[in-house]
Amino acid sequence: MDIKNIRNWINRIVLLLAVITALAVGALIADDWLSPQVDYTMHLIGGWTRLEEDGSYEEVIGPLSIGNSVPSTFLRTLPDNLDDSSVLRFKCPYYSVDAYIDGELIYHVGPGKLGNITTTIGNVYVLIPLKSEYSGKVITLTVQPRSNFSAVRIKEAAISSMADYSFQRILDALPFFVLSIVIVIISIISIVMFIPLQYLHGDSSKEMARGFMWLAIFGVLASTWIISDFHIIGMLTGRMILSGVINYIAFMLCPLVFSQILIKVVKDNLFFKILLSAAGFNVVLQVILFVTGLNDLPEGFIASRVITLLLISGMLVSGVFLVKKFATRSMILMAIPAGCFTLSTVGAAVSYYLNADWMLFVAFALTFYSFTMIFYLLINLWNALKENIKLEHVTKVAYHDQLTDLENRHAYSDCLDELREKQKNGTISDRLTFILLDINGLKKANDSLGHTAGDELITGAAKCIKEILAVNCRTFRTGGDEFVVIGEMAEAEYNKRARKLEEVTASWDGLLIDIISLSKGMVTRSEFPDCTISQLLEIADKRMYEDKQSYYTSMLLDSQDTAESREEGDKSERKFRYFDGFALNKYTMPIVRQMAEVIPGGFFIYKENETRELIYLNKKVRDIYGCDSVEEFRALTGFTFEGMVYPEDFAKIQDSIDKQIDAEDGDSMDHVIYRIVRKDGEIRWVDDYGHYSHSRDYGDIYYVFISDITDRIK
Repeated sequence: MDIKNIRNWINRIVLLLAVITALAVGALIADDWLSPQVDYTMHLIGGWTRLEEDGSYEEVIGPLSIGNSVPSTFLRTLPDNLDDSSVLRFKCPYYSVDAYIDGELIYHVGPGKLGNITTTIGNVYVLIPLKSEYSGKVITLTVQPRSNFSAVRIKEAAISSMADYSFQRILDALPFFVLSIVIVIISIISIVMFIPLQYLHGDSSKEMARGFMWLAIFGVLASTWIISDFHIIGMLTGRMILSGVINYIAFMLCPLVFSQILIKVVKDNLFFKILLSAAGFNVVLQVILFVTGLNDLPEGFIASRVITLLLISGMLVSGVFLVKKFATRSMILMAIPAGCFTLSTVGAAVSYYLNADWMLFVAFALTFYSFTMIFYLLINLWNALKENIKLEHVTKVAYHDQLTDLENRHAYSDCLDELREKQKNGTISDRLTFILLDINGLKKANDSLGHTAGDELITGAAKCIKEILAVNCRTFRTGGDEFVVIGEMAEAEYNKRARKLEEVTASWDGLLIDIISLSKGMVTRSEFPDCTISQLLEIADKRMYEDKQSYYTSMLLDSQDTAESREEGDKSERKFRYFDGFALNKYTMPIVRQMAEVIPGGFFIYKENETRELIYLNKKVRDIYGCDSVEEFRALTGFTFEGMVYPEDFAKIQDSIDKQIDAEDGDSMDHVIYRIVRKDGEIRWVDDYGHYSHSRDYGDIYYVFISDITDRIK
């Protein structure tokens, strides 16, 4: 999914949430949005009298205030039109309630039981059943308030039928249901956002993913708290304690999750970290006190409210600094829900203080808070996606070769570091395999056909390597025409793939290149379990250069077509088809020395016998071998032609020289290419042109011209 599609989906989600919010507001302000219902409710707003402690009576003006510790007794004459389905209902957090008619107790409710624990959880709504015979009589209510930090007031005192009351409760809760659905939808969006963020690069993406996760959890808890506050489940099941426990637990967990979200948004904020610890401690402490019977859950409700108030205050303050980093358009988008959240929060606080219906403001505040956070996270997600795309591009440029799209030397170096760390920790596989490959003839292709052909040769080789060898392996281009494959592969599997690779490269047909040749060297860790990564690479490199030597030797022999000139076991006597007009002897050697020192390349003479002892070499030869003096050269090579050649190459090189000199149509000249080892240990390639001759003083000899072609052989 590209950025444009993500933006379209975000716009659709925002539009959907806006429509749902509008419907919720419409539900709150419409008087007849459902079919008209007959309401027989009689609101008992006035007419109550308080029985004072001294036995006197006082008319109550305004809400019925009970206080926060001492029981209060209220009297009122009931209406004349009661029937047996009538109920007297009112709302207040109570410990116990007693109702009397003519001095007779008609109703009593006290603390409930949750297992063996006595609790006032769910003691919020009082429903006193009435009878028709109570019409016109005085009812006396004695209310023992639940322990509370402020004065307890009776709300919603009214008489209605149970059916009307139940319908009214559902009708009152419906807008809250709608707002809760909005919050749940936001939670679903958060979960949807959480999943892809797990796969983005960077720690910020992971932090945002956790932020979405906590927002989803918060939405579920907030919705649960809002709906459970109506105790509809309790009324339907007759277990008010059940809905009360759900309500209290959901509310206590909200600050805990709330602080988690703010920590993800406002990183490294000590204030929110302290509140997170306080919220967690509050939950644990309240549960322990409740289970042990030392304290009822409602009595610890004040701690959760204080933590929530501090979190909201901290959020509002920190939000001012957070939005400064956003663009103007994003700031406006954030300001709308954030402003509504602030107004709703203030409205809830004022309503609570005035003993009004503050839950409606809370529901709106939670909804707008969810909107604010989802907008904030979406804005950051948008920025993270752009940064991730940019990061992926930069990473690809940094770690991939543009010509072949293989991993480059930087990635190769990192891979080796990882393997060395695994070897250090003892977690490296014995099946670890290194395959080094080098293109044969790249220099020739560049010189004869141009660099476009050279690039085609490189890309063609890379494609073949990736197709055949790189299955379940990592493939790197480490140099101009050098490749490395790293993976796990048995020797039998490698041999099978190597043969397939030769078939594919031999049949290659490009625009400028019609064949590809690769030199290969492979090593597995199981062959040399005690070797380091660097040592394994040296072994693979050595095998690759042996393969390259075989390639160039065979190419040279094929070009001279010497295979048909001799039958196996039939070696003719060496013939001189070209006779020197110059005889090398002890008198002419000084002249040779003088002339050889000004020759631009390397020149040396050696005897054609079993020792192949050197007779002379000029300074250019010593330079090629990195020697400053003849003594150093003698120590390095033993002053023999055999000592000058890389040990493993000598047998092949000598055989090639013999075949060229002994060929029937030859001219006593030979041409070979071989490796040498300089004094500093570096392996180089040289081009060798030799002439076989005979001298009176030295016997059979070779005049040889050599040049370093390491930089040109590829």
